[in-house]
Formats: sequence, structure tokens, C-alpha cells
Amino acid sequence: MRPVLLFLIVLMVFGVPAIRAQDSATLGVEAFLSRYAAVVSGIADYQCRIADWSMLDGEEESRIANFYFQRPRLMRMDIIIGTRFGDNGSRAVYLPSGRVEANMRRIPFPRVLDSDHSLVTTIRGRSLLDTDLIGIQRVLETYMATGSVTLRSDDRSTFFEVEHGDTADSGGLDREVIRFDARSLLPMSADGFKSGALVQHFVFSDYVLNVGLPTELFNVRYDSERLVGEGIPTVVSIAVRDVDLEESRFPAD
Repeated sequence: MRPVLLFLIVLMVFGVPAIRAQDSATLGVEAFLSRYAAVVSGIADYQCRIADWSMLDGEEESRIANFYFQRPRLMRMDIIIGTRFGDNGSRAVYLPSGRVEANMRRIPFPRVLDSDHSLVTTIRGRSLLDTDLIGIQRVLETYMATGSVTLRSDDRSTFFEVEHGDTADSGGLDREVIRFDARSLLPMSADGFKSGALVQHFVFSDYVLNVGLPTELFNVRYDSERLVGEGIPTVVSIAVRDVDLEESRFPAD
């Protein structure tokens, strides 16, 4: 048998299943992204609790916050407690102009900043634009195009795992794992790794969906505690719990 013919037979027998497996995996990720996009498009407003910590160059920060979203893309984050100077009680609102208005407890007047300003991002550069469901959707789509993506599931969760070839496009991370609730597809956590070490951790909990948040909430001067008095279900009424402190690695007194 000619060598060329033998090579073609081997390719047909062994190569096609490998290609089909790759296509199947790709289709699985694309189907997940399509389902997630449908979930996102069906949410007019939502709230959640965020507990997070990040490490960079030997420094570590922790934060626990309440997050609010309203279409088309209004966002607000109220920091309950944090380790950065001025964190406690500060607020940040994403403006239609694409900038962020921040009201920090130790500064007597609000400041309007670029969305990537260090005062309104984590120490690893994560911003409000990376935090909401739309931002996460865009991140997933980008990772699908630029990284090596694996999707796996169990009874409770779906895990979107990505290996980054170019860490310059991922804030220095070489691997990320984003976990979604298997039924609702809402994001539950996001972990970032560098050289095998966990350096970034976000947990999203206590989702409150489609309750008709008032547009006034997305004014940095609006006190979110007013939602309680207006009878709107809200994460404001949820006290900081041990699980929030544990997930954020908030230092003990």
C-alpha cells in the first residue's frame, strides 16, 4: 500500500473523531453562551451581594458590596465594608456617559472618574463594566475567541474554564474559572489564577430579579436604604454574614 494512501486512511479513521469531538465541544460552549444571553436579555433589573478579594504584587484587598443593575445599562455599587482607605460606605454609579461617579465616605463631594480609574477598580483592574451580567457576557464571548475554553457541569453548577494564551489581555491571569448556577445560569463565582495560584475571587449571591428598581437609585446621592421604606425587595436588608466575610477574606479584628 502506498504511504500516501495509508496516511489518508489513518487520518480518516483517527482524525475525524478528534475533529468531531472538538466541534462538539465548541458547539457546547456556543449553546451555553446562547442560553446565557437569553437569560441576560430577560432581566430588566437585578440586585446581588458581592464578596471579593484580590492580590497583586504582595498586596491584598477585600470588599463586600451590594450591586444594582437596570437596563439599558445603569449600575451602582455600594461598598458595605472594604480594606481600602475610604471603602466603607462609599458608592459608585456608572453613568450613561461611560464614566463613574463615586461618593467616598472620606471625601466631602462626589467625583466623576474614568471607568478604569484606580479609585473605582480592584487592585487587579476589574471595573463595574466587568461586573454586571452584560459585562460577564461580553467577557465570555471574548474568551471564546481568544482563549482555550472548557465547559463542564455537575448537578448544581456549570463551570466556564478558560486558559489564556496572552495574559496581557486578561489582567495578568493565565486561567479563570467562572461558575454558574446550573438551573438559572446566573453567575455564582469567578476565580482568577496566575502561575497556579488563586489571586482573584468573586462571589455573587442573594440575587433579586425584576422588582422594578427606581431610576433614582442610580444617582449617587440616593440612599439605597430608601428601597426598604418603599416596599421594594432589596439586598440592603441582608446583614453582612460570616459567609460574606469568609468569601471576601475580610481580616478579623
